[in-house]
Amino acid sequence: MNNFNLDNITIVVPTYKRHAFLKRLLKYYGGFEIPINILILDSTPYEPSDKELKQLLSADGTIWKKIDPDITYWDKIAKGSESIQTDYVTLCADDDFIIPNAIIESMKFLDSHSDYSSAHGLCFGHTSYERAKQIGFLIFPLYQYGKSSIHQTASKRVQAYLSGHTGYYPLYAVQRTKTFQIIWNETSRYVSDWNLHELVASCLSFCYGKMKILPVLYASREPNTYAVNDYEMFKRTFSQVKVEKTISGVAKHLSENDGLLAMEAIAIVEDAFKAYITRANQIYKDRESSNNQIITRLWISIKQSLAIRSRLKAWTHQGCHSSIYPKFFDDFKKIKDAVLSAGLTEKELNISRIDFANQGKL
Repeated sequence: MNNFNLDNITIVVPTYKRHAFLKRLLKYYGGFEIPINILILDSTPYEPSDKELKQLLSADGTIWKKIDPDITYWDKIAKGSESIQTDYVTLCADDDFIIPNAIIESMKFLDSHSDYSSAHGLCFGHTSYERAKQIGFLIFPLYQYGKSSIHQTASKRVQAYLSGHTGYYPLYAVQRTKTFQIIWNETSRYVSDWNLHELVASCLSFCYGKMKILPVLYASREPNTYAVNDYEMFKRTFSQVKVEKTISGVAKHLSENDGLLAMEAIAIVEDAFKAYITRANQIYKDRESSNNQIITRLWISIKQSLAIRSRLKAWTHQGCHSSIYPKFFDDFKKIKDAVLSAGLTEKELNISRIDFANQGKL
C-alpha cells in the first residue's frame, strides 16, 4: 500500500449536541484543501440550524450519519465503523484537532510495521478561546512521560498500560480498520459504563499489537473544564460484576494473541485491573484527604511557576511550544486560527458533558 495522501483513511468523528464544535472541526479540515474522508456519527436529537454547517456536512468526502440519540458512545462507534471502506481509520473527538500530515506519517509507519496495531504522535492541549483572551493562546504537551509500547507480548503491553507505565494510549491513534472494527465491536459487548470503554478499547488495541509514538505534532485537545467523574461514579463503574465482565472480554483476546490458556489470561488481566483500580482509588483518596491540602497547594504552586516559564518561552513563538517550534509551526497556526476564529465558550463545550453526567450518554 503506497497511497499516503489520506485517500485510504477515514477520520471518525462522534458528536452529540456540539454542532458548533463540529463546524469548527470541519472548517479546520476544509482549510487544508485536500481530500479527507470524514465519517460523522451524530446522535444529537435535533437538526443543525447553521447553514454553513449544513454545507460542510454535504461536502465531498464527508459522510454524516444520524444516530439514535439513546445510543451509547461505544455502540455508536461500533455500528458506525461497519461502513468504513478505507484500510485505515482514526477516531477524532469533535473538540480536538488531529494533524493530516501526522496521520500520513502514522499510516506510513503501520504499513511497514505489521507488529504494531496503532501509531500516532505527540499530543498537546491548547487553551480555550476564553482562556486565550486572558493569557494568550498556548499549546502545551500532554503525557510528558509517555512512550511507545514495544513489548513483544500482549500481556506485557496490557500490564504496562494499566499500571500507568505507557502514558499514551491508542484510543485516538491511527489503526487498521479491520482491527478497529474488532476492538469496538468487542468493547460494545463487554462494556456498560463510560470510564470502562476507554480502558477496554485501549487494552484490546494492545492485545493486537504494539503502539508507536512518532516525533511529530499529532493532535491538540480542548481542555476539559467540567469533570463528570466523582468517587461514587467510579465505584459504581468499577463494581465487581462490571469489572469481571470486562476482564473476561480482554482476557479472551489476550489468550488468542499470546497463545495462553483461558485461566492464565484471566489471571493476568485480573492482576492488571487490580493495579489500575488500586492506583485510581488512591488518587481519589488523595483528592479528598484534608491532610494533603497543604501538599496539594504547594504542588499546584510549583506547577504554576513552571507553567509561567513555559508561557514565557511559548509567547516568543506566538504560543507554540518550544518542543515543536519551528518544525510544526504551520500546523500549530492552523489550530490556533481555528480556536480563535470560532470563539466558542466553555459553556457550549460542556452541554453534552452535563448531559452525559445526568444520563450517561455522549
